[in-house]
Amino acid sequence: MKLFLINISKYIALTIIIVTIIIGLCIKILPNRFLGNQIEYIMWKYQKESISNIIKSDNDHINIILGDSRGMASIKPNLLFGNFQNLSVGGGTFFEGCIALKKILKYKKVDTLILCYSSGHFEQSDVLMERTIPYNYIDKEDLKELIEIENRNNLIIDLKNGSTPSLLHNLDRYLIYDHFPLYFRSIFMDNLQNNYLPDGGKLIINNLSSSKGYSLFGKADSTNDFSEESYQTKFKLNLVIQYYFYQIDSLIRKNNIVCYFVTPPICEISYEKNKTKYFEEYVNHLQQLKNKSSIHIKDSIIIYNHKLFGDASHLNAKGATIFTAYIAKLIHNN
Repeated sequence: MKLFLINISKYIALTIIIVTIIIGLCIKILPNRFLGNQIEYIMWKYQKESISNIIKSDNDHINIILGDSRGMASIKPNLLFGNFQNLSVGGGTFFEGCIALKKILKYKKVDTLILCYSSGHFEQSDVLMERTIPYNYIDKEDLKELIEIENRNNLIIDLKNGSTPSLLHNLDRYLIYDHFPLYFRSIFMDNLQNNYLPDGGKLIINNLSSSKGYSLFGKADSTNDFSEESYQTKFKLNLVIQYYFYQIDSLIRKNNIVCYFVTPPICEISYEKNKTKYFEEYVNHLQQLKNKSSIHIKDSIIIYNHKLFGDASHLNAKGATIFTAYIAKLIHNN
C-alpha cells in the first residue's frame, strides 16, 4: 500500500510538471491564444504598442482619446481635426487611462485629451484580472501602487460589492502577471479548441491601424437589447477608480492639457427601462467632479435612438459618426 501511494504521488507530480511545462511554453510562444480571448489580446496589445509608437514618433504634440470599449467604438479619430489617436481598451477604467497618460507624458506633450468611459467604469474594473494584468498592460510598479491605494481605501478596484483587499487576492494578481502556467489551465483547455483566428488577427490590426484605434464592437443596424445600465438600481462609486480620475486631473493641470470627459451615449430603450435613480445619481456625481476638477465634464446623459447602436452598449458606425461630430463641436466651442 505504501509503495502504491508513493508511485501514485510520483505520477501526479510528474503529470503536474508536464502540464506546467506545456502550458508555460504555449503561453510564451502563443500568448495571443492562451492568455485569454484572442481578439481582446490583439486589441490590447495593439493599443499598448500604439503608446510605444507615439513615444518613439517625431511628433512632439499629440492628441489622444482614452476610454473603455464604448469609447473605442464611439469616437472616430479620422473625423477629428488635430491628428487624434484613440487609445481606448475594452473594459478599461481611469486606472488604465492614467497609466497610459503617464507613460506618454514622460516623453511627449499632449495638447488635447478626450476621456470617454461608461458609468459602470466609475464603479468597478471588470477586466483587471482577465486583461490588464495577464496582458501586462501595466508594470509591476503600477500593480504595486494599485494595491497600496486599495489598502489605503480598504477597497479593491475589481469588485463592485465593497470587497476589501486580501493577501490571497493580491497573490493571484502577481501569479497572473508572471503567467504562472497552472493558473491558466482552464483558459488553456478552453482556448485550445475555441480561441483561434485563421489570419492571426491581421484583419483586426489593419482595421485598428487605418482607423487610428477606433473599432466597432456591435455591427448590427439597430438593437432591441438592453444594456447593463438598464438593470442597475444604485450608482456606487469606487473610490480607487476615483483616485485615478483625480490623478489624471492632476496630470492635465501640471502639463497644461485641455481635457474633456463625455459619457458614451446610452440607447433610448435602455435608458427608459431603468426606472430607478441610477442615472440621476450618476449625473449628480459628474456635477460634483465638474466643480472639483480642471476637466471639461459633460454632466448629462446623451441618449441616442436604438438605430444608432450595433448592440445594447456600443454604437454602430453611423452612431459613431454622429457622436464624433458632437465631440468635434464640443472641442471647437471650447
